[in-house]
Amino acid sequence: MKKQLSTYIALTQFCKVHDVERTFLEDLSDIGLIEIVEDQGQAMLSEDMISIAERLLRLRNDLSLNVSGLEAVFHLSSQLQELRSELLYVKRRLRFYEKE
Repeated sequence: MKKQLSTYIALTQFCKVHDVERTFLEDLSDIGLIEIVEDQGQAMLSEDMISIAERLLRLRNDLSLNVSGLEAVFHLSSQLQELRSELLYVKRRLRFYEKE
C-alpha cells in the first residue's frame, strides 16, 4: 500500500526551508529520534516527524546541544510527558473513589 504523499515533505525541502544540514537530520534518524522514509528514491518526512524535527532543531539552536544532548533532552521530555499523563490518570481515579 502506497502512503499518501500529501502528508509528507521532501527532506531536501525541509533542509532548505530551515537552513539545516541533511546530515543533522540523518543523525537524528540514526539514533531513532525521527524517521525518514523513502518514496521513489526520495527521502521524506511525515507531518509528525516534521514537528519533532523542528522541535529538536529549536533545542539545538537555543541550547547549543549536539545530537547526543538532544537525545537526552528528548527522552527526558518524553518521560516527563508520560509521568504527567499517569499523574492525571491517578488524580481522576482518586476523584472517582472520593465521591463514593
